[in-house]
Amino acid sequence: MKKEMRRKADIEGFRLPTYTEIPDVGLFLDQVSKYISMSLYPLGNITCTSSMISNYVKKGLVRNPVRKQYDRSQIAALFLISIYKNSVILEDLVKIVPKESDLVEKQYRQFAPYYEAKLREIFFKEAAESDADLPELLQTVVTSSVYKTYIDSCFVE
Repeated sequence: MKKEMRRKADIEGFRLPTYTEIPDVGLFLDQVSKYISMSLYPLGNITCTSSMISNYVKKGLVRNPVRKQYDRSQIAALFLISIYKNSVILEDLVKIVPKESDLVEKQYRQFAPYYEAKLREIFFKEAAESDADLPELLQTVVTSSVYKTYIDSCFVE
């Protein structure tokens, strides 16, 4: 029971980095994995390992790194993938997560506040405003992912 309460406190204070807060200095694979994993740690059920990232690149979900370094757009795409993969199979993520930097930025900027609002709505029964700019499919994926996080938190011992 205490861990569940800690979990709700983590969720209450959870915030995704804004797009401009995501490092754009070129992070190496292990740095990206640690950055995303640490950022998403409060969610409990989301992981992003170096091997996962390499697999996403091989499958064409994320652009190849330049000189083994990942830029802001690639890291934002990895945030999206890390969260969406709880609700969507890998093969379908190709249809949802864009590869072009400007489209990744647009989706991430729409996604982050919507995801945070959904977390608060489901965990704390706060009414969230629907983001009309976010396509219905992505709204559904976000809602599903947040419910998965909530369900997992109910079973923390």
